[in-house]
Amino acid sequence: MCPAYLLQGPNVEATREMAEATDVPIVASGGVGTLDHLRALRDLPIQGAIVGRALYDGAFTIDEALGAFERGC
Repeated sequence: MCPAYLLQGPNVEATREMAEATDVPIVASGGVGTLDHLRALRDLPIQGAIVGRALYDGAFTIDEALGAFERGC
């Protein structure tokens, strides 16, 4: 089982600020534990998100993650 502080959600605003401040491709990392977390990130100007622990724990499938992250869904 994960410690309570893990998978509590990404820092969306800090990720947005970083992505808007640079032309370097950004991948969100840390905190993604639900499909709603991915939906919160999907409209940011980022390349993707790391979801390894959530996948490992069975929070969602890779297909569900890809669907949630797609813009317009």
